Amino acid sequence: MAGEAPARPARAAAPAARVRRAGQTIKIHPGAIVKDDLIAVERGDQIVVDGVVCAANGPEIDESLLTGESEPQARAPGSGLLSGSFVVAGQGWYRATHVGREAWAQNLATQVRRFAPPLSELSAGIDRILRYISWAIAPLAALMVATQHLRGVRFGEALLFSAGGVACMVPEGLVLLMSVALAIGAMRLAQRGALMQELPAIETLARVDVVCLDKTGTLTEGAPIMERLERLGADPDVDDALAALVLNDPAPNATLRAIAANRAVPPPQWHAVHVVPFSSARKWASATFAGHGTWVLGAPDVIPVLCEGQRRRARTAIVLVTAVAVSLIAASRLYLGVHRVSDVVAGLSFGLAWAIVLAAGYSLQPVQPVGAKRLTGLVVLTLLVGAASHVERWQPTDVVLYRPAEVVEQMPVARWRAGGWRTLPDGRVAVVGRIDEPFSIQWATTATTVDHVMRALGWKAVRSIPDWLVAQESGNAGDTPVIALKFHQGAAPAMVFARNPGAAPGRLLVLRLWPASARLLSGSGHDTIPLWVGTVTREYPEAPLAWTFSTQSTDTDFTAPAAVLAIQFPDAQGVNRDDPGSSAFRSWDRRVWLLCTDATRDVANDPPQSVLTHTTCR
Repeated sequence: MAGEAPARPARAAAPAARVRRAGQTIKIHPGAIVKDDLIAVERGDQIVVDGVVCAANGPEIDESLLTGESEPQARAPGSGLLSGSFVVAGQGWYRATHVGREAWAQNLATQVRRFAPPLSELSAGIDRILRYISWAIAPLAALMVATQHLRGVRFGEALLFSAGGVACMVPEGLVLLMSVALAIGAMRLAQRGALMQELPAIETLARVDVVCLDKTGTLTEGAPIMERLERLGADPDVDDALAALVLNDPAPNATLRAIAANRAVPPPQWHAVHVVPFSSARKWASATFAGHGTWVLGAPDVIPVLCEGQRRRARTAIVLVTAVAVSLIAASRLYLGVHRVSDVVAGLSFGLAWAIVLAAGYSLQPVQPVGAKRLTGLVVLTLLVGAASHVERWQPTDVVLYRPAEVVEQMPVARWRAGGWRTLPDGRVAVVGRIDEPFSIQWATTATTVDHVMRALGWKAVRSIPDWLVAQESGNAGDTPVIALKFHQGAAPAMVFARNPGAAPGRLLVLRLWPASARLLSGSGHDTIPLWVGTVTREYPEAPLAWTFSTQSTDTDFTAPAAVLAIQFPDAQGVNRDDPGSSAFRSWDRRVWLLCTDATRDVANDPPQSVLTHTTCR
């Protein structure tokens, strides 16, 4: 009877299992469960044997004692159950698959009861040394006995003397030294608050670089305590807001209860007009207080997402200043009439690149961007205001300051006719690169003379599309034809003339002239004559709203148009280019026409025939 007394409480405390047998649900001891029994479980029951869920009504299983997972796991029909776990929610039926010693809990208990001494490299090394010495003792002992006997010592005495030498070969001190060293290490760790369960643990700890700890919740109590409040700003309402948030939650969890225990009662004016209770799915709670705004309490990875729309003024100011700076960079070269188009494109590209870099970096921030419409409006406004104010104030100065520096070569007329014309460019170069349009005309005279001569020959001064738009706005467009806008080295042509040759109705013969980087010396040697290079092409007039930006001419012949123009000048000199660069032009015989018109006379008041008869430079 005395031996059975301790077993009675254990038997009484053992959980009873509800099993379905013979069409009835009965309660039996877990030890009486057999394989394939149907077992009913509900909230609070323990899983006594391993099995598979057959029917489920939202059961959630706590396996923290087995796997260390603190969060309950939902189970559906067909899912496995492990003995030793608990049902924390729902109910269901499961079929027993492993009972007795085959159950998971029994296997786990057996593994826990089995003791395996820890492996130690230091102990293994000492054992290896002792093993080698043990192998060497026997032959060495025989050798010592033999040497003593050969020296005339009797066999019994030789055996006695050799025993003392063999005993000294056993390394007793090595084992003692290791034990003393480990014991001293354990004492030092104990002084620092670390207790050693096994002495070899010191050796293992010496080889550790990183210690990883996993807090599962199975060893701690579910009642956290608030330690302190870290303030990120100087808002005086933080304490009252935190206390009011906790007080207004209808069902506070452990975290909210810990905060409430550390906070005082908030003032009466902190009255909540709207409350969102805490939810583990949302990971946040909030409350709106009259006169104090909305306060949110939640996880640190969720709060920034909720505050995307609440941008601070300082951050908004930084974004605005950055956008203004980028816009000014883009427009820094956009001076009316100052820079060439290639410079403007370069400035806009540089500013656009910076805008892309800043936009990419800003998109990585966990706050809401400014918005495409607002940012676009800001950039446009900055361009208009910045460019207009700068042009208004500094245009005359910038015209001189930022004028492209050009080295103007001066040469006599004879030298130009003899071969100096080869130093001038042979074709048009646009923003996109070299264009297949040769400079078949070189003309030495003033701009006024060119205009007077071309009008006398029946050519009309034409407008490019931007000039046509300006003239259309002022009502002075008239019937002047509109041609495509083309550039050479970023500059628009200084003069453009066109005429209808009559061969193809509607098709124009177009002459474009750009100033060359050279001037001719007059006969006196004191005055200089401007030099122009130009292209002669056949084109159709452009529609007023069309815009062709430095595109290549569609004409397949550049020889005939230049010859048509040269025929009108009796003293035109035709020369041939033989340099490698000019051979790249297609549909051109590489002939350049040199025109030189007297610019020292007042051609504006001379009749056309008088001008044409004096087409030789003095």
